[in-house]
Parts: sequence; structure tokens; C-alpha cells
Amino acid sequence: EPFADIGYHFAIDPQGRIWEGRPLAYQGAHVKGQNENNLGIVLMGNFDAQRPSATSIGTLDAFVVQQMQRYGISITNVRTHQEMAPTACPGRNLQRYLMASRSRGGNIARA
Repeated sequence: EPFADIGYHFAIDPQGRIWEGRPLAYQGAHVKGQNENNLGIVLMGNFDAQRPSATSIGTLDAFVVQQMQRYGISITNVRTHQEMAPTACPGRNLQRYLMASRSRGGNIARA
């Protein structure tokens, strides 16, 4: 099904810059059938073929924590695309990092 805009609310580039995608007033289109009441964030890159930059990871961690605090989101509700639907996204290198970051002692879990 086509849609008229980027499906993610925010995109983070390799230099750690945050770009607004779909306005928050609109439901995202990033996980088919599971977009209601969630925030879509994409890190730009192919993380099966490369590792995310330290700068983009630092931005991602801080931004996710900020959004968790802003919207009262528990860490159990911070999930990746492949945890919500059968897909390779976000790629094995980013998936591995995010699992560690959400685990006890990880950057997101400590915040």
C-alpha cells in the first residue's frame, strides 16, 4: 500500500543529526498493522552490512530516552521493527546493539 510521506516520525543520520519525518500529528507507517500509538525512529544505514556510527548511536540512545521520559514509555515498550514483525530491519548489527542498550547496564536501561 503506498503512502504519501516517509513512514517514520524521525530519522537519525550517520552524523547524529535528527530529521523530522512524518509529523507527530499523523500515525506512522513503519510496522504494518502496528503503528497506532507509537513513534517511528529510523537510523540511516544498512546495519547488516555495516555498524552504526558512534555518533548516531549516541544520538539514538539520548533521543529514545528523551522520548521515553516525554511520553511515559517503559523500556519494555521500546522495540525494534523485527521484534514487532518478521523483517531483517534494523539489521543484525543495530539489533544486537539495541538489545544490549535496553538490557541491564545498557545506555537506555540506565537512563
